[in-house]
Amino acid sequence: MAKKPNSASVTKKPCGCGYLQQAADEPGNPIRFDESAGEFQFIYREPDQDADSMLILYHCPFCGGAAPPSKRRLLFEVIPREEEQRLNTLLEPIRTIEDAISLLGVPDSDGHSTSRKPETDGAPPATSFQRELTYRGLSDVADVWISEGRDGHAYWQLHGKPKRREA
Repeated sequence: MAKKPNSASVTKKPCGCGYLQQAADEPGNPIRFDESAGEFQFIYREPDQDADSMLILYHCPFCGGAAPPSKRRLLFEVIPREEEQRLNTLLEPIRTIEDAISLLGVPDSDGHSTSRKPETDGAPPATSFQRELTYRGLSDVADVWISEGRDGHAYWQLHGKPKRREA
């Protein structure tokens, strides 16, 4: 039995109608095909934003079949286990955003991230904001994101750096 083409797919059956490619080929259509990621995307702009936003399309909106497998993971560096361990040791003492700045210095980015939860079981939708620091110079292959939780504690994540594209 074939495996699902993407982790978010709900079917193993591929799109057979060709709608996604037809839409991507049509000028002005918000559906585009990104060659580097190997995926169909829906491009739109939020009213209060200056830049486009993007949703990855995992299924054809016409026939419901699965879109082709994404190659997005190939666009980012793999973080070797040794590098994960080195960064873990470096970041382990950090408990607050202030600890991070004291230990690591001024971040490359000091902003916020937004999380939205839809209405569920009668609870209203909710939007929350978290302060988020990004350090790009601590590793050759990983960016470090440090977020401040609602409890005031700092939580960190490692993200593979984008691979440099061949010119």
